[in-house]
Amino acid sequence: MGAAGVPLVPGYHGHEQDINIMKSEADKIGYPILIKPTHGGGGKGMRIVQSPQEFGDSFLGAQREAAASFGVNTILLEKYITRPRHIEVQVIFWLQYFQQYLHFSTIL
Repeated sequence: MGAAGVPLVPGYHGHEQDINIMKSEADKIGYPILIKPTHGGGGKGMRIVQSPQEFGDSFLGAQREAAASFGVNTILLEKYITRPRHIEVQVIFWLQYFQQYLHFSTIL
């Protein structure tokens, strides 16, 4: 999506998972950051890190929780947006009744 010019949240989605490299990437992104497991969902394993001093414990805790919950401990990093604004579009196709629903929600 970035290649298409879509604005993206700064982050690190690389394969390298060494804690020192991840910390270096977090420093490049700038705090606060969001540590997220690459698998799973529902917010499980996510950590908001406000400062470099919090990074190590938060990263290792997120890895442990991801491994225990999803069987995979890989992590990605994203800039944590403290005041998000977005428009969300969801398209749901309900095959059982052949009905289509289009749902718009706006959070400002």
